[in-house]
Amino acid sequence: MKQVYVSNNLGDPLEHDYDLRYEDNKIVCLFSYNSDWTEHLNGKKAGLIKEVEEGYLIEIGTQKMRLDYGDMQILKILLLADTNDVDYFEIRESKTIKTWPKGTGIEESLR
Repeated sequence: MKQVYVSNNLGDPLEHDYDLRYEDNKIVCLFSYNSDWTEHLNGKKAGLIKEVEEGYLIEIGTQKMRLDYGDMQILKILLLADTNDVDYFEIRESKTIKTWPKGTGIEESLR
């Protein structure tokens, strides 16, 4: 799992707002357990992108869109073209190397 940290205005601290899960041929974006989200959103799917025959399937909320490879390229260009965008994103990866002692229940309190 990778974490997405976002600062929506320059100068604000980064917040861990989303988690990314990679499975099969899709990337699933989940709302993180950040206290800024309402509790019912924690860990829920925010959207996904999946490579399908002849292109991609994109789901965000209840909206679904199919894009062929050419249209996907144009979408990427358009998203990157906003030179006035002040949003700042970092995608980070962390992994647990060892837990000790097991079964203490502390793992849940660290989330």
